[in-house]
Amino acid sequence: MNNTVYETLIKLCTDICKRYGKKKLLWFADKDKSLNYAPKSDEMLITVHRWFANKSCPGNWLYARLGDVAARVTANLSGTSAVSKGTQASSFKNMSDADVIAKVGSLFTADQKKSGILASVSLAQFILESGYGKSELAQNANNCFGMKKSLSGNTWSGSTWDGKSIYTKKTQEEENGKLITITADFRKYSKVEDSIADHSAYLLGAKNGSALRYNGLKGCTDYKKAVQIIKDGGYATSSTYVSNLCSIIERWNLTKYDAAVSAEPAKPAGNGMTNADCPFLVRISINDLNIRKGAGTNYARTGKFTGKGVFTIMEVKAGIGSAKGWGRLKSGAGWIALDYAVRV
Repeated sequence: MNNTVYETLIKLCTDICKRYGKKKLLWFADKDKSLNYAPKSDEMLITVHRWFANKSCPGNWLYARLGDVAARVTANLSGTSAVSKGTQASSFKNMSDADVIAKVGSLFTADQKKSGILASVSLAQFILESGYGKSELAQNANNCFGMKKSLSGNTWSGSTWDGKSIYTKKTQEEENGKLITITADFRKYSKVEDSIADHSAYLLGAKNGSALRYNGLKGCTDYKKAVQIIKDGGYATSSTYVSNLCSIIERWNLTKYDAAVSAEPAKPAGNGMTNADCPFLVRISINDLNIRKGAGTNYARTGKFTGKGVFTIMEVKAGIGSAKGWGRLKSGAGWIALDYAVRV
């Protein structure tokens, strides 16, 4: 969904509310709360297909922005203008762990495209360090990574922190194998997106003397190696930090949020391709690309993944959930989204 389509969605939802005499659009991001809520006569409530069927609708990208949709539509209905406040960690409070991941997953994918740091790794850090965005620091300061006011004894470019907003709290740290309690000042952000961006800016720019603390992290496509680079750079004091992060990544299959990375400037398959071009070869660079029974996310998963390698595409179709189309595998296993494939 590009920006033009998104803005049209806002207009459409505003029009629907006006037609039914509604003055407020609500989004709770919580199934139980939504289904037990009785809207007032001038209120309309957003629910999503995934709550009622084994579907991913409306997709993680839009799901994460439904709070913005509700706020902007309500502002339109009241005749005022609204500026998106971004994602607030307070909205995670009553959500399930799985729903939190679905809500923020696309934020980490977007960050990887800018920073070059694997989304799966940053997302796992978010889960571990903020308790799925429900920690005191996340809830009260949108600080999802325990970023202190002062870090590494130096500054770095690209910080999204305003330089003055802080949240003071007690925290535990491991020292010589023992936990000690200290009081520290932490950074406070206006939205979760700023916390993610500042965390990535730190990982890319923090130094130990003149050397980068986490050299080699940018562009690293192996999550186990990336996690080790972070630990070796002195990011965490916990002796089990690496195993904890890897366990989280594997438990939730977080690599599905990693942006596709190609080592060559090749043209993505499916972009302008028709059945007349078939068969053709594509290279898959991720381990867990889902295979579906049909051309679109509205078709069930087969429960299998492609793995990395080169595959033959026999047919191309447009379908829900892929900007570049779907390709039918020669093996007969099913269909894959060509967004994650590169023509070879």
